[in-house]
Amino acid sequence: MEQHYRLYIVTDTPERAAEYFFGHGLALVPSWTKIVSKIDEIAAIPDGARAVGVWFVPFDLRNERWILRRCEVNIIGDHFEVLDAIRQWQAKSATAPAEQVIDHQPETLAPSPEVEPEAPAPQPPPAIPAMQQPAAPRWK
Repeated sequence: MEQHYRLYIVTDTPERAAEYFFGHGLALVPSWTKIVSKIDEIAAIPDGARAVGVWFVPFDLRNERWILRRCEVNIIGDHFEVLDAIRQWQAKSATAPAEQVIDHQPETLAPSPEVEPEAPAPQPPPAIPAMQQPAAPRWK
């Protein structure tokens, strides 16, 4: 059975991409993420997948294949949106209490309601500054 990943990271240097997105090496990348760096792996990214690319060396065939794959299928993923979601996931998992040890007794724990903080209201775009009038020409 083929495993489906929630995020594909396309790169030329997997170790650096893991450090960039997750702050640690490949061994600790979450199981819902697949870091791909080979041309055939890039070509196998499924339609509708969430994927982003990050490059650390000059343009090569992998980058070209990534551009082609994005044209072939529907790839979802804005680099900074994905990076922000990963940072939020890391913050949430860092503040989550440690898992409780289940001792297989029949008593049940009462569910605790999760309180999600309200998202701040989006800031309006900055006003477009008025165009400055040029100074008088200097060739007089």
